[in-house]
Amino acid sequence: MKSIVASANPLLINGFEYGWSNISVFINGVLPTIGITAINYSETADITNLYGFGNTPIARGVANLTYEASISLYKSDIIALQNAARVQNKLNTTGSITSLLPFTVVVSYLRPDGSGVTSDTLLDCQFTNNSSGAAQGDSSIVTELTLVISGIKWGI
Repeated sequence: MKSIVASANPLLINGFEYGWSNISVFINGVLPTIGITAINYSETADITNLYGFGNTPIARGVANLTYEASISLYKSDIIALQNAARVQNKLNTTGSITSLLPFTVVVSYLRPDGSGVTSDTLLDCQFTNNSSGAAQGDSSIVTELTLVISGIKWGI
């Protein structure tokens, strides 16, 4: 079976693959977020087999697409987001980041030779949690925050 991903170039043994050092993350279009330690996002399609005569599928149906995302940040970046939440809404005296208005997150993948950038855009993001914690011996505080998103533009 021929691959659906066609390539004019042969497979390189020592070729290039993206790594963490090739990623930049922009929250709401501002400077890259440097206190990020992880980002995860996914799209899931609700695809089911449809049955008619007999006991084998005759077609497929596609229902909803669902999206999930999370981001892990150092405490200093979370504090900056909490301050931004207070500035954005003067009634938000607690600084809860769950009250931030929807924003975009752009994850850019840069080739180390500078020959190109590919970006994924997470749309209409909002934090669903605001938490913190630390333990004896920790040299830094990193918190994973969950995002609710309305969609992803892949590979722009």
